[in-house]
Amino acid sequence: MKKYIAIAMLMAINIPAISAQTAPKESGKTPQDTTVYAGKPASRSGKTFDVVEQMPSFPGGFKALREYLNNNMRYPDEAAANKQQGRVLCTFTVEPDGSINDIGITKSVSPSLDAEAMRVVSAMPRWIPGKQAGKPVSTKYTLPITFRLQGDNTAQKTAANTSQQAKDGMVMPSFPGGLGALLQYLKNNIKYPKIAEKQGIQGRVVCAFVVERDGSITDIEVKKSVSPELDKEAVRVIKAMPRWIPGKKDGVPTRVRYSMPITFNLK
Repeated sequence: MKKYIAIAMLMAINIPAISAQTAPKESGKTPQDTTVYAGKPASRSGKTFDVVEQMPSFPGGFKALREYLNNNMRYPDEAAANKQQGRVLCTFTVEPDGSINDIGITKSVSPSLDAEAMRVVSAMPRWIPGKQAGKPVSTKYTLPITFRLQGDNTAQKTAANTSQQAKDGMVMPSFPGGLGALLQYLKNNIKYPKIAEKQGIQGRVVCAFVVERDGSITDIEVKKSVSPELDKEAVRVIKAMPRWIPGKKDGVPTRVRYSMPITFNLK
């Protein structure tokens, strides 16, 4: 049996300051996450609220949300190299079933930091939905995520597993050109299956695959399914990816298992 190092795409860095707040009362169209979401606009039934009697919440509360961000975000190499830092304001809608849709940026810092904020938001577990008159409703939410650098070009990394990876000499594999290039690739290559679009099927497919020592992609599997059509499209676009820059262990290329959420959204 081949051996590989199983590490999810959702790596860890320290996000020193994050806070949650309700979306502004002005309704306005939220900028769309054009990098990871696919699909043509379609009408959504029901109303989306800005403020409700019971606002949506991350499972486990704000402390759990902070822990999720600390354990799943990583500072983009490009942003660290260019000493880019600041607070990204990410907006999204929590649907009645707790799923996350309509991810957008209302305050940008840089393309790579914006993309990382949207990536980790798109990968969040289902929330506890907001309620109005006792019924779950679609509710807008704004989440500020602060990226900070400490010292000369060094991202703060106090999360335990990030420190452990550094001690272990592990370098993660990466898409050629970085995270921004990966998201652009998904945007340009994902095609919403017509059957799924016609039936109004949407959701987040989570795929896992292995980045081999030569950067090729193998062992693709669906870890979280939405529908056969959406699953198939997610696998297809991953299979068609160019070779990655392989991961390394103590300077030696190694096999690394990677997880990637791909959200198909109709709106």
